[in-house]
Amino acid sequence: MPPLRGWGKSPICCSKIDNAMHGRETAVTICRTWAVEYQPGMIAQAFMKPRISRVVWTDWPALFSAVAIPIIWLICILFPFMRRGVQPLAPHLLILATSISILAALALGWRIVRIQRLFRHGHSTTGRITRIQTAKDRGRVEFSFELSGRSFDSWTPVHKNRQVLALRENQEVEILVDPTQPKNAIIRHLYT
Repeated sequence: MPPLRGWGKSPICCSKIDNAMHGRETAVTICRTWAVEYQPGMIAQAFMKPRISRVVWTDWPALFSAVAIPIIWLICILFPFMRRGVQPLAPHLLILATSISILAALALGWRIVRIQRLFRHGHSTTGRITRIQTAKDRGRVEFSFELSGRSFDSWTPVHKNRQVLALRENQEVEILVDPTQPKNAIIRHLYT
């Protein structure tokens, strides 16, 4: 779509547009040089972004990976003081700590990129929470949704936080789904 005259190249805040367009059935929002159809009360998908801190705090594998990095280095530094005969910062301990840190960083990056990709390219649909399981500090949220006329069941591993504890079984939620792999889905509001 060609750029419209009179609009700058900086993004416009959806909430300001929503307030300005209150009462109208539809409006057009402009972001950079392209237009997006906008319904009052809805946030245009172009403006939805997951917050990295929310991804790490909500997604249990991401949180585990983020916590593993400083813990492994703390163990590497403290281990020689707990066991006699091991020199501080021994090469084998450094290699072990570096290897585990790299694996944890890769796992963390994979989880963040996976969720960001769903926000950028995923289809938004309405789903229903079918089951919530929690144990200690983690849990699993199972949900069902329809995409292209087919029903799917999926789940996501979560850290037990305020947003997760606010969820209820049979609650209707917005789901972001990978259209090529519908089992790859998340509950949108947990990450924004």
